[in-house]
Amino acid sequence: MSPSEDTPSGAPAENKPAFEKKSFFDKKLSDRPERFEDFSIWQEARRFTNRLYDVTEKPDLVGDLGVRDALRRSSVDVMTRLAEACESGGDRDFSRGLTHAKASAAAVRSLVFIGTDRGYFTEPEQIELAGRAASLIRMIGSQLFRLKRAEGTDFKRSGPGGPGGFAGKKPGFGPKKPYGSKPPGGFSGKKPFRPKRDD
Repeated sequence: MSPSEDTPSGAPAENKPAFEKKSFFDKKLSDRPERFEDFSIWQEARRFTNRLYDVTEKPDLVGDLGVRDALRRSSVDVMTRLAEACESGGDRDFSRGLTHAKASAAAVRSLVFIGTDRGYFTEPEQIELAGRAASLIRMIGSQLFRLKRAEGTDFKRSGPGGPGGFAGKKPGFGPKKPYGSKPPGGFSGKKPFRPKRDD
């Protein structure tokens, strides 16, 4: 078969590999969106925050600024932390932002129970708000799990090199000691010199 029959232009056909092997470092470990507005968890947090603002407009809650402001501040913090996580520089910053957002969502859920105990929320409102906060916690936790599994790193581990870092030396290995040096209370491994006696 002639080259002109292989390609329309008559150029020799190139041998292309069946697949293109990518380096591990070229692979994006997380599915973090480039814009936080496209992040589905942030979108849900935005809807939840607006709903929480509407519910906390009650006259009883206006008189209890501590609970109302704490609820609003924590829900806004969830959105802010998620936005910061998406716009961060790397996967470790992304994980840190998600962890803070998850903690703020847990604070919202706890405050909902406080508001219910004080009679500010009805039972249906308590079920809705606490349920949506718990849903956010699960969504963020699932994202964290996928991120950690993709990278194969435990972000909670901390050491001398920082959170999840490496100090630069293996644990249990220190500087080398000179041969024959005797450790405190130990044995150097070398027999002491004893002069020979003349009988």
